[in-house]
Amino acid sequence: MKPLFLFFIPLLSFSQINFDKINKKTEILASKYLKKEDIPGMSISISYNDTIIFSQGFGFADLEKKTKIFPSKTKFEIASITKMITSAVLGKMYEEGTIDWNKTPHFYLDSLAKKPFDFTIKQLAGHIAGLRRNASEEKWSLDNKYSKKDFYRVFTKDSLQYQPQTNFVYSNYGFSVLGFVIEKIYHKNVFDIQNDLIFKPLQMNNTFIDDGHYDENTVTFYKEIENKKVKITEYVYNNTSYSAGCHLSTSEDLIKLGNAFLFANRLLKQETLVELIKPQKLNFGGKTFYGMGVNVNKDIYGNFNYGHGGNAISARSKLLIYPSSKLIIVMLANKSKTKEDNFVEKIADNYIQFLNNKIDF
Repeated sequence: MKPLFLFFIPLLSFSQINFDKINKKTEILASKYLKKEDIPGMSISISYNDTIIFSQGFGFADLEKKTKIFPSKTKFEIASITKMITSAVLGKMYEEGTIDWNKTPHFYLDSLAKKPFDFTIKQLAGHIAGLRRNASEEKWSLDNKYSKKDFYRVFTKDSLQYQPQTNFVYSNYGFSVLGFVIEKIYHKNVFDIQNDLIFKPLQMNNTFIDDGHYDENTVTFYKEIENKKVKITEYVYNNTSYSAGCHLSTSEDLIKLGNAFLFANRLLKQETLVELIKPQKLNFGGKTFYGMGVNVNKDIYGNFNYGHGGNAISARSKLLIYPSSKLIIVMLANKSKTKEDNFVEKIADNYIQFLNNKIDF
């Protein structure tokens, strides 16, 4: 694994680099992927050295209306990329001195039931606190009535799946707890906090919680059914998950978030970014390939990257940062995926080969 300091490489001029041919390759790959996966609409934005070099919509935001997709303003559900927003919030709070990552959430939440083994804020953010993936009574349905009061009640009865820091189990549950901690400290709702600390400073003007209120620039959501047909998916309400998922954003807004994790002092100090991105370790010494709300790994092409992906009822998303190439790729689509694929990684590898070897595509 390459060292984390690579994402602090100074900006260099690339005025002589012509991306036209590689961008055309990306356009072809994206069009094929859209057709192969039966995706109604998709938005892809790519940034190199802090400048967007590719940003294009594919398919339609709404199939019936044939609404075009504009990466600067068409909003998609971003699913678990939201965890990077929570990571950035925790980073700002750490720099302000308003949170201690090594304290237990019970230090901030008096009403949160205690477990046989305690765990820390940092462990929650790294999916090693012992919590299950989702709360046992949490529902993702149209008649969902699951409230914060229900969350605290269910947390009392849900047992830990393992002793903290002995295993990695991806947990939306843990990020919901983090959201309640953040709200308790600031005495505000989580979106207002995200807006003050992250969205306004980065000028992410098209990023909001998904509360079911949509404008003309929001995609229609689709879900796959039999024979690869699609249908409109209605809004699924869950107000306990605004630190784990449930956000709307554009691919160009998320490029801004990616650059905030790539360049020190854009939003966070270098030492803070290092701590957020550094993979956490288990008690026996094994690495988890996950920092605090950030995946950290090499892709199938051997390229080191960090970021996050997401999959929801009617959305797929990915934000990948390749620090040694100063490359960021964001893909958003309005239909869920059924299996993991390497579509975004393939696009990234093409650009990395082009930048490293000046391959003529």
